[in-house]
Amino acid sequence: MAETALRFGASERFTDLREALDRTQADAVYLATPVAVHTGQVRSVLEAGRHVLVEKPLGTNAAECQGLAELAASRRLVAGCAYYRRCSAR
Repeated sequence: MAETALRFGASERFTDLREALDRTQADAVYLATPVAVHTGQVRSVLEAGRHVLVEKPLGTNAAECQGLAELAASRRLVAGCAYYRRCSAR
């Protein structure tokens, strides 16, 4: 991880989401983690006052996704879901 951070000029690097949210000055967080932890991690990021972009899916069901969208809206934050093949020809 240190080599990658150095290569891309990252001034901060963390292996723990809670530590990152407590210590970083970043405005937004990108999550590319296992699906089973998305809902909790997205909630943690939003509750920390940061925008979040998560690789699909945002949650594991419609109710989770709705709840996260409502939490983001109530805090005037963006919670987005990325799908790398959205514009793919196939």
